[in-house]
Amino acid sequence: MIAAAIVEKQRREFAVHQNTKISAFWLVLQYFLVGAGEAFVYVGQLEFFIREAPDRMKSMSTGLFLSTISMGFYVSTLLVTVVDKVTKKSWLRSNLNKGRVDYFYLLLAVLGALNFLVFLAFATRHQYKGQQHGSPNNSFKKEHKSSNDIRVEEMAEIIRIEAKEGP
Repeated sequence: MIAAAIVEKQRREFAVHQNTKISAFWLVLQYFLVGAGEAFVYVGQLEFFIREAPDRMKSMSTGLFLSTISMGFYVSTLLVTVVDKVTKKSWLRSNLNKGRVDYFYLLLAVLGALNFLVFLAFATRHQYKGQQHGSPNNSFKKEHKSSNDIRVEEMAEIIRIEAKEGP
């Protein structure tokens, strides 16, 4: 977003001072970077949900992942509406040379930095499945085993008990 703000500021200044029309295609590189970043984030987020969710909630976590994406689109629409109202439509205009899209990009950069700080706060407290502290109890072990593993262990326990009791 900072790169987009810098390019847009330079593009706008050149267009306004030279009194020329410059295409919005100058922003293609920035949108490509944002799109590529989102693609990497989506892959990592989906992998995290699948790896860290309990076995019985894998499909639920995938649905939650897709819900967070759709909620993000609604929030971005809300953000554009709020920025339009607060700035009295002076930042986001159909004529890019009269608007201040660079300010909007800087706002997005600040919000992204704040989001990153919140992420760091939660990420430092997260414990991966294999890193749980203390000795896990049986219910914790059962939660992370497949239902077939649990049935096999229960059958083995029944056989051990029957073998001790005898006929």
